[in-house]
Amino acid sequence: MPAALLMAFVLLQTYAEKAEEISDRILRISSRMLFALMMFFVLAALSHPLPNKLVLARSENTTILSFLAETLNAPAVSTLGPIIAVTAIYSSFLTFYLGSNEALVGLLKAASPELVNIVGDRKVRVLLVVFFFVTIWLAASLEPPIISAIADLFAPFIAIILFLLPMYAIRTVPALAKYKGALSNIFVTIAGLVTVSATLRNFF
Repeated sequence: MPAALLMAFVLLQTYAEKAEEISDRILRISSRMLFALMMFFVLAALSHPLPNKLVLARSENTTILSFLAETLNAPAVSTLGPIIAVTAIYSSFLTFYLGSNEALVGLLKAASPELVNIVGDRKVRVLLVVFFFVTIWLAASLEPPIISAIADLFAPFIAIILFLLPMYAIRTVPALAKYKGALSNIFVTIAGLVTVSATLRNFF
């Protein structure tokens, strides 16, 4: 999501009126690739004959790649697993770092433009880099149960941002009125509500 926002901003500045067409093409291809990759891992995990080990892997905060490499005894998985994991970590870091960094800079400029002008844009960005470094270093050192955190804490917010907020924007923002009435809007809204309700039930 942060990368998509940054991509939309760059495309709008670069291609102007053609930005929407180009962004639609990029998102269409990347969404299909992401869906195929996710379904591969989901089906690979679900088709494994030892479901109890999946529960054990989750309790040990082990990723699905490490789990498959340990249990399938497949040289290809053992070799490609670390490469895929490092690539995923690197791409995810860039995705969220770039988007979060720009979002925080924008929030600071909107909330306190005088302070940003006094400190200077360059120093603000340096301070944000230090903030991200310390936060990530602490998370890596403490090694929290990130899988459970994603499922229990982050999933509802991600579902709201990805599913429900765009549908709300389509209903309320005049510039997005052309997207009203599509059947896909109903599907996305229902999917968002189901996802949020499914994750919130863990708190009750």
